Amino acid sequence: MIPVTHDYLSFALGLRRAGVTETLIRFEEQRLIRKMRGVLQIHGIPPPKAALFDERDRCRS
Repeated sequence: MIPVTHDYLSFALGLRRAGVTETLIRFEEQRLIRKMRGVLQIHGIPPPKAALFDERDRCRS
C-alpha cells in the first residue's frame, strides 16, 4: 500500500488531477490497483526489495 493522494500524483507527474483520477479508475477496473481514500494498493508487483535487489543485496542493472 502506498499512502498517496490524487493531488500529489497530479503534482508529481505534472498532470491534471482529473486525468490522474480517470487513469486510476481505469486501472482499478482492470484490477491493477485498488484505491482507497489517500491510499493506493498495487496488485501483481513484487515488494520493492525483491524488485530492486537480488539475494546478495546488489542492485540489478
